[in-house]
Amino acid sequence: MTIAQVQAVFDGRSRHAAAARAACRAGTWPSFLAATAPARPGIFGPGRGEHARCLKLAAELFAGPQAAMFDVIPVWVCQAYEEPEDGWVRGHVARVDDEPWSLTGVGGLYHKDAPAVLDARTTGRGRSWNVGQVVETRAYAPDIPLALRGQRFGVIGGTIFEVEVIDAVRGVEVPAPTLEVPAYCTWVRARIEGLEAVDLRAIEALSITVDDDGDLID
Repeated sequence: MTIAQVQAVFDGRSRHAAAARAACRAGTWPSFLAATAPARPGIFGPGRGEHARCLKLAAELFAGPQAAMFDVIPVWVCQAYEEPEDGWVRGHVARVDDEPWSLTGVGGLYHKDAPAVLDARTTGRGRSWNVGQVVETRAYAPDIPLALRGQRFGVIGGTIFEVEVIDAVRGVEVPAPTLEVPAYCTWVRARIEGLEAVDLRAIEALSITVDDDGDLID
């Protein structure tokens, strides 16, 4: 297991992950924002002033680094659409410090393995930065919290994490489940043996199950 492999899990399919970490290390987040934000409207285009305000706020949200611990657990993921599905792919759940577990590093629409695949639980240390990024608000539903939501542009807060040290690697991969996932559901199961019950429950809690009317089942 290498630091690069674990870092790839946190990076997922982000095209700008390496550049974002470099900007954090160098303290040049405003320059990174200017290079990667949605294009600024023309001089008479709607949203030009809003775009500038978003760039300013996103730059102001930058803070860090803070030392942090990480934990990554390999999982199986299966997502079904209009028909039941039994094709499970390799992904991971990860968390930094005491943050909730989140599903990360799964490629595409959960129909193929993650870009980088770990086969054991991996813990270690790194550092994180709080950042803001400029986004187009049309891509974010009203119930998704944004630091600023304008008519055309907004700012979303987030974290950039950099892996520095791997402390422990443990676990053996288990075969994919044979369960068939109902339509419009996404199920998550552990991909290694030997996990404690609390971890197994946390992993399965990331699953999404709906009834025949499309309502979420707790």
